[in-house]
Amino acid sequence: MSEVRLHHLNSWCSWCGEFSRHTLFKKHGSGRATFLCSSCKLLTAQCRYCDSMARAVIGDDGKAGDECQTQVWHGELCAEHDGSMPNFTKATAKILELGEFKYLMRPRRKNLVGLANGNGPGAGEASSYLAAPGIAVALGGSYWRARHDASHEDLLASASLTKVGSGELGIIAAAGAGLGGKAGYGLANAYLKDIPDYHFVLKRTSPEDRGHRVVMVNGPLSEGDLDAHDWCDGLTEHYCDASLWYLNWEAKALRRLGGLLTKTAAGAHTSDILFRGEKGAFNPWQSAMLNAEKAGALLAEAISRTENRTFTLMGHSLGARVIFFALLALASKGPGRYVRDAILLGGAVDSANELDWRTAAASTAAGIHNCHSEQDSELQWLCRKADAGFAAPAGLVPVPDAGSGIVNCNFSDLVERHCEWKANLGGVMNRLARQRQSLALREREVSQAKPFPAEAFR
Repeated sequence: MSEVRLHHLNSWCSWCGEFSRHTLFKKHGSGRATFLCSSCKLLTAQCRYCDSMARAVIGDDGKAGDECQTQVWHGELCAEHDGSMPNFTKATAKILELGEFKYLMRPRRKNLVGLANGNGPGAGEASSYLAAPGIAVALGGSYWRARHDASHEDLLASASLTKVGSGELGIIAAAGAGLGGKAGYGLANAYLKDIPDYHFVLKRTSPEDRGHRVVMVNGPLSEGDLDAHDWCDGLTEHYCDASLWYLNWEAKALRRLGGLLTKTAAGAHTSDILFRGEKGAFNPWQSAMLNAEKAGALLAEAISRTENRTFTLMGHSLGARVIFFALLALASKGPGRYVRDAILLGGAVDSANELDWRTAAASTAAGIHNCHSEQDSELQWLCRKADAGFAAPAGLVPVPDAGSGIVNCNFSDLVERHCEWKANLGGVMNRLARQRQSLALREREVSQAKPFPAEAFR
C-alpha cells in the first residue's frame, strides 16, 4: 500500500527522535505525502531509503522573484541516513563503562550525505548539529531559519544547548537535560566527525573496585607516550581502588605538537618558522585547542551516560583543556554529581577567567588542583604563537583570586619543562596527597577547637 493511501504510520521521527504515530497531513500529486508527528507536532515525510520519517517544513521562505510563496520542504533522508543521528534506538541509552561509548556512537545506517567531509561545528557553525533529533524539535518552527543562523542564545537555550567558555574559541555544548539525552547525542555525533579517533582505553583494573574511575588525558605526545605507560607508572601507588581509563583523542595532531615542542627546546627560531604564515590558515596549536574543547564536550557526554560511577579527571597541557571544558559542560547537571575532583598539569587554559573557573570547580565534589610551574616557558611560547587570546595559561601561573574549590599547586621546583609533568607524576601525586592530608588535619583541628566563652567578648 502506498504512503498516500495511508492515514497513519508508526515510525521514527527525525525531528524529535521518538518512535511515534504520524498522521497524514497533506497529499501531493507527484511527491511524497506530508505527515504530522504525534509526539512533537511537526511535519514529516517518509525517508527515501527506509521506513523512518524525514523532516518536512511548510512556510513562506520560498521565493519567486520578489514575492514570497508558500513552500513545502521535504527532507530526502531520515536523520540516520543524513548522518545527523547515529542510531534512533540509542539516543538516550546509558553505558556501564566508558569503553562502551564508541559502540553507543556507532552509526546504524550508512551516511548517504557524507557530513564528515568538513570541519565540525564551532560556536557559529550550525548546519550539522541543529539537524539532530532533539535539537531540531526544540527549535521547532525556528529550525528553517536557525539552520542558517545559530548565533542567538535563546535558540540555543531552547534546544538544551549552551556556549561554554568565555574566550574566542568557545564552543556549543549540550546542557541540562540535553546532556546525556538526544541533544547531547546529536552534538556528540557532530563533534566526532572532527575527532574520529576518539575512544577510551582501559589501562588498569582494581580488585578493590568501588565504582570510582580515573580518566587520563594527554596533551602533546612524544613517541613514548602512545600507550599511556607514563600515566600508569606515575599512578602505581595511587587510586588503588579505581580503574584507570586513558582517553585517546587527536593522536596524530598531538604527536605533531610534541615534535614542535622538541624543536622549541632546540631553538626558538626553528619553531618560529613552523608557525610563520599559518595564522588564519592552519595553526596546529590553535586547531588543537579548539578540538580539545570539542573533546571536552564529548567527555562530558560520555560521563553523563555512565551509570553508578564517579570520576577523577587528570590531564596534561591540552588534555587539561579537555577536562576543563568537560567540567564546564557538566556544571549544568548540578554540583559534584559525576566528578569527584580534577587535576590539571600544565594546563593550556586561561588563568584569568574567574567565572569559568568557578563554574568548572562547581561541577566537582572536591575541587580542581591547578598544578603550575613558573619554569614552563614552552607553554607560554605556544599560547602566544597560537594567538590563543590569553598570555597567562594556568599551567604557568596560579589562578588569581582562587575561590572555593580551586587549589593552586606550585611545582616550579620539580617541573622545569612542559614535557616533564608526566615524568614527575609520582612526585606530583605524593605532594598533592600530603597537601590534602595537611588540609584535612587543619580542618579537623578547627572543628575540634573549643569556642571562646561568651564572657571573653564582653
